[in-house]
Order: sequence, then structure tokens, then C-alpha cells
Amino acid sequence: MSDDEERAKQKQLLRKGVKHLCVRLFILFVFCAIGGFLFRWAEGRRELEYKCGVKKVRRDFLESLWQASRFMGEDDWKSLARRRLLKFEDELHTAFDAGINSYSGIKTWSYLNSVFYSMTVMTTIGYGHISPVTFLGKLFTIIYALIGIPIFTVVMIDAGKVLTRALKLFLTRKEENRRLFDLNDDFNLPLRTAVSVLMAYSLIGTVFFYLWETDWGLMGSFYFVFISTSTIGFGDLVPESPLIAVLSSLYFLFGLALTSLCIGVIQEKLEKHLNNLTGKISSTLAMQVDSSEGSSVEATNENSGDKNHSKTE
Repeated sequence: MSDDEERAKQKQLLRKGVKHLCVRLFILFVFCAIGGFLFRWAEGRRELEYKCGVKKVRRDFLESLWQASRFMGEDDWKSLARRRLLKFEDELHTAFDAGINSYSGIKTWSYLNSVFYSMTVMTTIGYGHISPVTFLGKLFTIIYALIGIPIFTVVMIDAGKVLTRALKLFLTRKEENRRLFDLNDDFNLPLRTAVSVLMAYSLIGTVFFYLWETDWGLMGSFYFVFISTSTIGFGDLVPESPLIAVLSSLYFLFGLALTSLCIGVIQEKLEKHLNNLTGKISSTLAMQVDSSEGSSVEATNENSGDKNHSKTE
């Protein structure tokens, strides 16, 4: 089979792979949508309950101070204000212990935030900016992770194969480059090429987040991309817009696939160098041991010769 025929065959396989990946991505997104409904239902009710409690105490606090300020003396008013403040603080502490860390009108467990949380569970990034506090929320998280992580892993492997085949077709589009590697889905690219592709992909994400999250800066945007694609996920930086957070998950799907493939290449190269280094060290140690043993034997023979010579005399 000629090179052109092989490339045509690989292009056809790439198209099939893309269609196959799209079907699995659809299944993944449906699963995320279901997760969004589950977590919103489990956690949203508790959030609403505690937020309403805090708002009621705050409203009563302001109303009572306003009423008292017209009829009470300064000392009595301060005493009442102190008691009301303590009650308000207790309510805030209770809400905080229940996992409520925002008292604005914005819902922590909105539907899009719940979908984003589902994605962080499946990808194992786990930013930690929101976490379940109810029994049902924690139970759903465990069950969802047991099912979702394998699904995401399968989709990520498919995405990696599609990326690999597409990269090889792109890199071998010139005649002189067609003998560099086989046109298959094995990610056996040179280390420099693999790292360059990963850096280019990371820079695309960095520019996107830099333009959208204006307060992050360039370094903050690159930092967010790195900790996400490496699944470190500290959670100190998270997109403010839930919609952008959900859309960024698609970017990180391919980013995680690319990162894992590149890490595999780096690991293979490091393992090869470590094996060579280990072999050299072992050979050096063996030579030193042989040399020391040889010296010991010679010394023993010399001592024996001296003793025999003494006896003869």
C-alpha cells in the first residue's frame, strides 16, 4: 500500500473515530446533566433553607434596632443591639457549618454549578470550591464517582486516540516527514514534539481565560490551566461564570487526554535513562567488588607464601 493510500485510510479512520467520540461525548454530557439535577435537588434545598434563615434574622435585627432607636435610651439600645448581634452571629455560624459560605442572592448550588460539580467529580480534578454537606449529597457523590469516573476515562482514552491520529496526519502532511512514525493511534511522538503540542494547547487555554477572567492575569490563567489539566485542582481559582466553567470542562477533557499521553512519553524516556543509569552504576559497583575481591585473594596468597617461606627457613 502506497503512502497516499495509507493516509487516505487513516483519514477515514479518523473520521470514524471522531463520530464515535461525539456519541460518547453526548452520553457523557447527558450523565453530567443528570448529575446536575441530582446535586441541585440534594443540596439546593438545604442551601435555600439556611439562606432564608440568615436573611430573616438579619431583617429582624435591622427592624428591631430601628424600632428601639426611637423609644430607648443609649444604654438600653446598645444592650439590645449586642444581643441581636450575638443571635445574628450564631445564625451565621450555623449556616457556615452547614456549608453555606455565601449569603448573596446567587445560589451556590444552581443547576450550572451542580453540572460543573458533576464534571469535577468525574474528572477527579475536585476544585473543592463547593462540596456536599447533606447525607444524600455525599451518597450521590460516591455513587456518581463510581459510575462517572470509568465513563470519563473511556471517553478520555477515545479523545486521546483521535488527537494522536490527527496530530500524526498533520505532522506527516509533508512527504519528507512520512517516515518519522507509523500512522496509528500509538502516541509515540518525539519528546520535543509532544511537549510542544502540550504547551501550545495550554497557551490556547491560557489566552482564553486571560481574556475572560480579567482579574487573573496571564500567570494566573496559565496556573489555572496547569492545575486543572494535571488534576491537582486546588480550587483557589475557579471561573466566576458557571456557564464558562461548564464549557471549560470540554477543553479540559482533551487537555487531560493530551497531558496523560505526554506524561506517558516523558515517563518512557525517563525510564529508559534511569535503566541505563542503573545499569552503569551496577556495572561500576560490580567492577569495584571484583577488584576488591581480587586484591583480597592476592593478599591472602602473599600471606600464605610468606608463612611457607618462614617454615622452610
